[in-house]
Parts: sequence; C-alpha cells; structure tokens
Amino acid sequence: AGNALMITYSVPVFRNESLLGIITADVRIDELQEEMRKLKILAGYTFVISRHGTYIYHPLAEDIMRETIFSKAERYDFSEMRTFGREMIAGKSGVKPFNDPISGGRRWLVYSPLESTGWSFAAIVPEEEILVSVNQLMMHQALIMILGLMMILLVVSWVSYGITNPIRKLAGMSRQLAAGNLEVQLE
Repeated sequence: AGNALMITYSVPVFRNESLLGIITADVRIDELQEEMRKLKILAGYTFVISRHGTYIYHPLAEDIMRETIFSKAERYDFSEMRTFGREMIAGKSGVKPFNDPISGGRRWLVYSPLESTGWSFAAIVPEEEILVSVNQLMMHQALIMILGLMMILLVVSWVSYGITNPIRKLAGMSRQLAAGNLEVQLE
C-alpha cells in the first residue's frame, strides 16, 4: 500500500470443494531483502528466483524483479546458468560445481525448491570455503602420518643398532686378531 515493490502470496480456502475465499499476504521486497541478508553462507551469497526465473531476491538490488537467471546467463554467455535455471524452475534440487565467468573462480551452486510458492532458493559458495575443513583434515592426517613415520624410523634405528652392535664389536675384535693382537678377549 505504499509505493514499494511487493510480493503477494495467495492461497484459496475451500470447504467441501466450495471456495470460501482467498487468503493473501503481501511482503515488501525490502523486508525480504533484510531477512535474506541475515543468512550467512560462508563467503558466498544467496538468491531466490520465481517459477519463471525472475530474481525475487538477489544481493544486487538492481537485479530484483528486473532480471532473470536466463537474461543473466545470456549477458555472460554462461550456458550452465541456463541449465541451472531450468532445473530450478522445474522444482528440482541439486548441488553443482561450476567455473564462475563473473568472478573467475570455482564455485558451488546449491539449490532447492520452495514448494509452497513455486520459487527456488539457491546459494553460491566459493569452492575454497567448502574445502576448508577437508583441507584442514588432510593437513591433520598428513601430520599424523609424518609423526608416525618418524616414530617408526626411530624404532627401526634403535632395533637395528641393537641387532648390529654385537656384530660390529665382533668385527672389530676379529680385525685386531688378524692384525696379530692375540690378547683380545672375545665377548
């Protein structure tokens, strides 16, 4: 009711297959934007598209209600985005890695339908953010392996010294015997 972009959601109410009325709810786009900004998805961002691909919410305010996922795909000549958009408006959910032509980085798209509205919610997250915990786990495992190998090396060195020490002593004594020192006592 006040010169602002709004989204109206309507649901018919039936009793015994007879229409009683329609319940509607108006949501101002700026209020939706405020709520969506509160969602923190690692270092990525979220967006919502309508059943026709129009941006209902996007971090770039100029895209909201003026741009579709398909027009953006055309502008950036990004065929994967068209494919993602078709799957999203078809009500599918998925997780897809892709190379982002806009930022130039590797990203992951995670999307799911909002069944009550026919919209689709999506998040785009940089791959390095997703792999942080995997990389930390790999570093932890590598450190454990290196420490384990060092322990094994120490044990093997200690055991081999214990086994070869008497042989070295015997070899030293036999050299003394061969040199003519008959006073050497063999242990």
